[in-house]
Amino acid sequence: MKLFFYAAISIVLIGSQAFLLTPKGYSQEFGYELGGIIYEQPAYNFIDHGNLLNPDNKIIDFPNLTNKTWGKINLNLHYDIFKFNTQFRPTLFFPEGAPGKIDLYTDEAYLDVRLAKELFLFAGKRNFVEGVTYGAYPTDFLGQFKKLDYSLREEERRVQRAGNYLVGGDLFFKNITLSAIYAPHIKGTQDEKDRVLVKGKLLVESINTDMALHVFYGDIPGVGLDVSSTVSDNLVLYTGSALRQGSQKVNITVTSNGDNTSPRTFKFTPPDDYKVYPQIVVGGNYTFKDGTNLIGEYIFNGDGYSNREWSQFKDFVKYNNESYRNNFFKGLALSNLGTANAMFKIREMRKHYAFFRLSNSKWIENLDGQLVFQVGLNDGSFMVYPSLDYKVTKNLVLGIYSTIFVGKRDSEFGMQYWHADVGLLLRYYFTVPNYLKSEKKSM
Repeated sequence: MKLFFYAAISIVLIGSQAFLLTPKGYSQEFGYELGGIIYEQPAYNFIDHGNLLNPDNKIIDFPNLTNKTWGKINLNLHYDIFKFNTQFRPTLFFPEGAPGKIDLYTDEAYLDVRLAKELFLFAGKRNFVEGVTYGAYPTDFLGQFKKLDYSLREEERRVQRAGNYLVGGDLFFKNITLSAIYAPHIKGTQDEKDRVLVKGKLLVESINTDMALHVFYGDIPGVGLDVSSTVSDNLVLYTGSALRQGSQKVNITVTSNGDNTSPRTFKFTPPDDYKVYPQIVVGGNYTFKDGTNLIGEYIFNGDGYSNREWSQFKDFVKYNNESYRNNFFKGLALSNLGTANAMFKIREMRKHYAFFRLSNSKWIENLDGQLVFQVGLNDGSFMVYPSLDYKVTKNLVLGIYSTIFVGKRDSEFGMQYWHADVGLLLRYYFTVPNYLKSEKKSM
């Protein structure tokens, strides 16, 4: 499979060069687009020192105050049938009480070649953002394990993540697009097993409906379906669903209750690689006459903990938290809490969720407000994310946001490591003119 990957890249490069060098009357023009966004983000976390998972901030040392400066830089080159697209994120991160960190993330760097009017081939590192949903992403197969920045709005967070090394192609018809993608395992660079994604997209104009079918082979194979239908000028209904094979859930059971001289012992049941489960999002998007937009979704996570399984997880956490605080086999308690932290993935632990977003960019001139609300329907805990952006100039936007977690100490959102956070987010948008644009020349 890896030999095929490198051979495919060679075919794209060599074949397209031969195509370009053959005189066929094509006009050749070199150009580039360079632009992006510069961000400045100071933030304060209200750390929960009584947190069950992270008592006294001991397991994971979260800072109260942080400052992050980064850029989303896009440089795209094009010449005749060739396009080379890149996205970089140079990042400076300064946590309170710790050394700063400098990183340069390459999200994308891939070659796109138009071999015919309807046929495109691509190879390199590319970030595909799949799906029509907001609160969860059942059909985002290639991005499932990618780290997301939840301080950003939904439209930004999946765009700013690392892509995959891959090769593939798109074939376009009038209302149909067919795509095939291969992302190989690359030792030390891309640790996932070989992955293959085949997609078919269909536009049904008569009923204003878009559909997309995904067939995925990889660590957690599955099939997915996206459907989005424009019911009226104000209302869009949609759904995203997937059927996956391979659970990510670890179950915990007590094997001995222990006593005053010996600790309780536990058994960890590894994920079932053969379990088949659904992930479903059903939602709607309605825009009122004044420009207010309301999104509502129901989310079902078939791989989430049942009430019994969640009870076992939280009892495991509470027992080891108490053992740590009482100095009862403290080292073992810390180790067990470390295991629990590795298992804890907020927004994904349970089976049933609801997601809502209310936004309006027209209430007041140059002011764009959003209120996001996500609730765990199993235990009633929830998260609120208000944000407000003010357009200072054409290129400069100043934002303020907060994330607030509400729930009992042993509920999903109540187990978050801080009660709330608040931050400023300054965005500066820039574009560099294309000074190198050449004159068209007929071959």
